[in-house]
Amino acid sequence: MSTSSNFMLQFNDSRTISLMDFLKIWKHYDIDKSGYLETTNSFGDKSEFEKFLGDLLEIMLNEKPEDEEVKRISKSFIKTYDVNKDNRLQISELIEALPVERNFLQQFLGSEITHMDVDIIFDHYDKDESGQIQHEEVAMLVRDIYYKKVDSVKDKEELDKFIAKRQQDVISMVDKDGDGMIDKNEIRRVFKMLFKLK
Repeated sequence: MSTSSNFMLQFNDSRTISLMDFLKIWKHYDIDKSGYLETTNSFGDKSEFEKFLGDLLEIMLNEKPEDEEVKRISKSFIKTYDVNKDNRLQISELIEALPVERNFLQQFLGSEITHMDVDIIFDHYDKDESGQIQHEEVAMLVRDIYYKKVDSVKDKEELDKFIAKRQQDVISMVDKDGDGMIDKNEIRRVFKMLFKLK
């Protein structure tokens, strides 16, 4: 198997993909940073989605798939997961198709959040254990917070597009001291504003 240029190879060993790793995958294949994986390409090359699917199939089949096989599976995949039928995939659609860990914050729904809960939440998103949540960690936290607050698919689609295009704006809304990172005091303020923090 020739996988030296296969970006997905680094995620081959786990049964589920963390939200952080999912965001890395998304950023890699969303080449034009549109907030979507396009399923067509007017220049005759493979589309963003076909590149992603080809790499995924190469890992699953242990060999590089033929282009026609990728196109055939791509049509079936899009028919199943393109919920709004716009012929492109957004984050909320692709996340349903992959074995991605579910929104970590969902376990706190319907109850008051304690300071201990905030510490647990903070530690979950502080993947590099730096004591601050930064860059992609911030984007995943903010995404999860707002996913908890929106219900309709349309709202989630808009949120995905918003975060993909305006990640820095989102970070600055949460990051009160402007250092590009979130510490525990800042995250406590966020949870106090958005949820019932005891």
